[in-house]
Formats: sequence, structure tokens, C-alpha cells
Amino acid sequence: MDALLARYPFLESAREAVRDEAPPIDELLETGSRSAALDRAIDRLENALTGETVGDIHADTEVEVLSYPLARILVSLIDDRRVTRRFTNAEARTATIRIRNDLEATQPPTHAIARAHVLDEFELELEDLGDGLGIDVTRYLQLSSELEGSRWRLVNRPVHDGLVRITEDELFNVIEAAVRVRVGDGIPLEVPPHLADALEDATRAIERRLGHTKLPDSFDRIDPSLFPPCMQALLGRVEAGDRLSSHSRFALVTFLTSIGLSPADLDAVIENEVPVELRTMAEAVIGEEGPTQFPPGSCETMVAFGDCIDPDELCSQITNPLAYYDAALAEQD
Repeated sequence: MDALLARYPFLESAREAVRDEAPPIDELLETGSRSAALDRAIDRLENALTGETVGDIHADTEVEVLSYPLARILVSLIDDRRVTRRFTNAEARTATIRIRNDLEATQPPTHAIARAHVLDEFELELEDLGDGLGIDVTRYLQLSSELEGSRWRLVNRPVHDGLVRITEDELFNVIEAAVRVRVGDGIPLEVPPHLADALEDATRAIERRLGHTKLPDSFDRIDPSLFPPCMQALLGRVEAGDRLSSHSRFALVTFLTSIGLSPADLDAVIENEVPVELRTMAEAVIGEEGPTQFPPGSCETMVAFGDCIDPDELCSQITNPLAYYDAALAEQD
């Protein structure tokens, strides 16, 4: 398979390659070298659930390409809108980073994608307006719902002769929206029962790692004294001036936004000045789907990243920081 497809497995040409060159899904799930594709699919999804990208490309092109449809199947089996959204966001973010690097590099990397290929793939017919780029208003409207912020509303955009003006930099936002739509198209897929059975262990492992099942989605008050020890420890580090790693920052922000804090309200639980990167991440993870669009990872994830600090007795009874806080609030009532 073409190595370009490993970098961009959502391309139509990748779908055709999987259909024409790849073995049946059943074979991929058997033991042996083919099982590497499932391992990478699980890795792909776990990266999406704990960060902002789907991780590094596998050294084997076929494994990387095949991991993408397998990851979509796993997402379909989990069938949780928050998981789906995080997966599509991470795939789109990963693709956009790579596309920008390809198009802006003085010396494009090996197997770089061409600008014309990207525009043709997503039906983005552009015109040079001199002071920007023009995109067909109909196509713009199809994608603008995926773009957050009032600046993307059509009423706030210059429109002339059926073209919406965007800047060269904004083109990458539009491309990211197009990739997100492509990745999410058809999810949840209809997965045959025998494949669902074959993937049951993998699905359960991901669900345990996420710890998303039966998580509370609303809280009646904010009480930092009842936060789980891990979150109190992370807050303490922030207040002491430590710069958190990306995974620690993501864990703290998704917890705080999930219990109902807006980006502007972070100073209600953080003494001193709220670090810019925390507020920026909070703005990114709170979307139109609500504060639990990005719930915090499970306790297992916190342990894996070294963020599980001073667990207490209640920690042994729960699987997610949100569940801890919910239980702690209930004990106070």
C-alpha cells in the first residue's frame, strides 16, 4: 500500500485499497502478524481518548491503514457520543497537523499530500479573491456547523457572488472540519454480530480504560474539598506554579469542565492566576455538546500516566474521578 495512505487513512483511495488489497476483517482479528492492526486500532483510539491526536504512525504501512477502519468499528461498538466525538476530533486534528506540515514545509516530507489533492478530496473549490480565498457558500454551510465560535456564522462572514471569504490560515480550520465529517460519517456502523463478539475483549478494555460508563453528567455544587486526591494534587501543583504535562493538564481540565466549570470560572477553584494554557484547553474541550463532551480518563489512565496521587479508601471503590466526586458529594448530603 502507498505510504501516503498511512498518513491519511480516511482518503477515498485508502478505502479503495482496503477493499481491493486487504484481507477480510475476520482474518485481521486472528492471531499472527495481522493482529498488529487491531493493536494499533486500540492504540489509535486510546490516544484519542487521552489526548488530542491518534498517536504516531505505525512502521508498517498496511497495519496503519487497516487500523483506521478497525478503530471506527470499535467506536461504533462502544457507541457513546463522547467517545465518537473525541475520536473524530483527534483524527481530524492529526490530519490537519500533517496536512499543514506538508503544504507549508520548504522541503515537504516523503509521501506528502499535495494541496490540489486535499481540495479535490473534500470538494473545496477555491477562488483567489486577492484579499483572501473564496469558497462556495453551499459547501461552506455544510462545514461551518463543525466550526466553533461566532466568527464562523455566515452572517459574520464576507459573502460576494456566492463565495464566502476565508483567509489562507482559516482554510486549515475548514479542512479540519471536512476531515471530522468524513471520519464520523456512518458511525455507529452496523457491525455483524460475529465481529462484535470477536472484538468484545478489545471493546471492554477500552471502556475500562476510559471509565466512561454510567458517569454522572451533572453536579449540584462545586466543592474542591471533595475532589479526588489526584485532582487536588494537580490543583496544588498549578497553584505552586508548576507547569503540568499535557496529559496531566488534560486530566485536570476535563475534570473541572465536566463538573460544570466554564473556562472563565476556573479561578473559582484555582488560587492565584489561572495559567493561560489551562484556560485555553478548557475553551477547546467545552464544545456545543456540553461539558461532558470530554469526560476525564479513568483511574486506570491516571495510574498509567503517574497522575494517581495518594489514593484513599473511596478510590478503591470507583473507576473514574467523576465517580469519586459524585460519591463524595452524596456522602455529604
